[in-house]
Amino acid sequence: MVLRGRLAPDVGALLQRALDAAGEALYQRSRGAVSVTPATDPAAEAPTRSQKQADALALLAETALH
Repeated sequence: MVLRGRLAPDVGALLQRALDAAGEALYQRSRGAVSVTPATDPAAEAPTRSQKQADALALLAETALH
């Protein structure tokens, strides 16, 4: 799914802060986890900025639904 939209500046800033916070929470979790994936596994590669933001948005959605 591709999402595009325009937000009011204050709403955009709020969303960006929420995405940054969610991304940091995900980073803290993954940093604390022990990797059992071989280094040659493509899934072990660092995610792109877009993927990190998508993961953060998913975390926000999951949190809102709980």
